[in-house]
Amino acid sequence: MGGTPEATPELLEETLKVLGENGGNISAAADAAGVSRSTFASRVYKARSTPIPPKEMFRIKGTSTLYDTDGNVKVEWVKTEVDKERAEALAKVAILALIEDIKPTPKTPSPKKTDSDLLVALMIGDAHLGCYAWSDECSGGSTDTDIASRDLILAADRLIASTPDAGEAIIVNLGDWFHADNLASTTTAGTTLDTDGRRARTVRIGVQV
Repeated sequence: MGGTPEATPELLEETLKVLGENGGNISAAADAAGVSRSTFASRVYKARSTPIPPKEMFRIKGTSTLYDTDGNVKVEWVKTEVDKERAEALAKVAILALIEDIKPTPKTPSPKKTDSDLLVALMIGDAHLGCYAWSDECSGGSTDTDIASRDLILAADRLIASTPDAGEAIIVNLGDWFHADNLASTTTAGTTLDTDGRRARTVRIGVQV
């Protein structure tokens, strides 16, 4: 009896690879993979929600072994290094998968004349997407992921509309884009934080913004 192959890590990795090679287009990627669009879409969904095993991100450089006086192995260290090309490729296809459902905004006509001596810089400091705050409990008003993403987009629109027609522009992310550093909703130092809902949703919205 036939059926679709089991969603092994290898198959999921290949799915994201094919998706990336086809510009994030599900239909084109499904054709390239030789499966139906629904089957390929389900694999992409599975791949999005399946953590990449750490071994996929590292390359083994060598090992160091400590023996006791009888020649038995007591401790062994495995030396690894980050496979930068592989990490970048996996990050790229993951981002393509995340932004696939974003609808493009209407095109804005380019200015007829720009000043090549000017550069516009949009500085974003401490966005803290995922922060969850209640105005009755703290100063500064209430916030959550939806409020923060809305405010960031509106701020960018306002800044762009008020800038001169510069020849170049850059968006500078100064850090702390997300409020928490991990699935446990803590800082790197381990401080517990109030966060808004599921980490995966916050990451998705952060990438879309």
